[in-house]
Amino acid sequence: MAQVEFKNLKKSFGDVEVVKQFDLTVNDGEFLVLLGPSGCGKSTILRMLAGLEDITSGDVIVGNRIVNDVDAKDRDLAMVFQSYALYPHMTVYENIAFALKLKGMKKPDIDAEVRKAAKMLELEPLLDRKPKELSGGQRQRVAMGRAMVRTPKVFLFDEPLSNLDAKLRGTMRDEIKALHNALGTTTIYVTHDQIEAMTLANRVVILKDGYIEQVGTPEDVFRHPANEFVAQFIGNPSMNLLDGKIERHGEEYLVKVGNETITLPQRFHDKIRSGQAVRVGIRPTDIYLRTNHIDHQQVQSFNVKIEDKELLGANMLLKAYLGGQKLLVETNVVDIQSDVVDIVWDLNELHLFDKDNGRSLATLD
Repeated sequence: MAQVEFKNLKKSFGDVEVVKQFDLTVNDGEFLVLLGPSGCGKSTILRMLAGLEDITSGDVIVGNRIVNDVDAKDRDLAMVFQSYALYPHMTVYENIAFALKLKGMKKPDIDAEVRKAAKMLELEPLLDRKPKELSGGQRQRVAMGRAMVRTPKVFLFDEPLSNLDAKLRGTMRDEIKALHNALGTTTIYVTHDQIEAMTLANRVVILKDGYIEQVGTPEDVFRHPANEFVAQFIGNPSMNLLDGKIERHGEEYLVKVGNETITLPQRFHDKIRSGQAVRVGIRPTDIYLRTNHIDHQQVQSFNVKIEDKELLGANMLLKAYLGGQKLLVETNVVDIQSDVVDIVWDLNELHLFDKDNGRSLATLD
């Protein structure tokens, strides 16, 4: 195991800056997820750490050693790829054993390590099969086993589940989490799937256009997004964001959203000014059709017309408008008969963002 540090890391391909500035410390034994849309630089960061991409500037430190100029094979890292990258002519046993043979390990020791990994990953019945005889999930477990037996300082996962169907992704998430709990190896995991990030990570790093937007626990980035991008990227369905303007009436601050008025909780009062343009954020799951779902008095009710409904299984997604702007409501009330309903906002879960720069007003000093 090892701590990993990125210091002022940058990467350009010609004139195109892919990673513009990346500073981060990954703690020893931590499971850290790099999350962001395609093109944000997350896989490039992982590949620079692995030694598969040259560094334009900055340092990558594993343990106490700067590894910028260290060959990939000598960095003591193990990477699991999206494409599995198994040797098709080798059996499962041979694929897992290959790196150990290269190290010159004795056959009995190789056999013990391979069978130990196979048992942990439930691959024992498959050891004599070739990759073409395996399912996608089985191939990914073989790739994980091949990484495990190397006992690396750090595990690297580059979107390892993106080729699997939804059900199998859930199973493999459980297996990866169990593997980390059992081994405690520092793990850096790249994905664009927020469910993977939220279920696996100790901390999540959210990236956009080569910059870090926010670092925090899954709960932190969900409940306290630093800006509009994080607010809408995390959560499905996305957070509602409505354009509004601040008004002050005596000691009270309000925000006007079209012809509707929202009373702002006290926590915002020293962060805002009258006339300020803002965006009001609230998650669809923090809007209710029944007040008994909220155990406090910080609520506000509105009357809206439902334009459309979408059944999500146990829940219903309502599509409505508030102050002339689109509003989504996710509710467990599925037997809605009327097109006009009263909705209740949980004001304790309300967010405000500065319209000019997108930053959360709750996080400003």
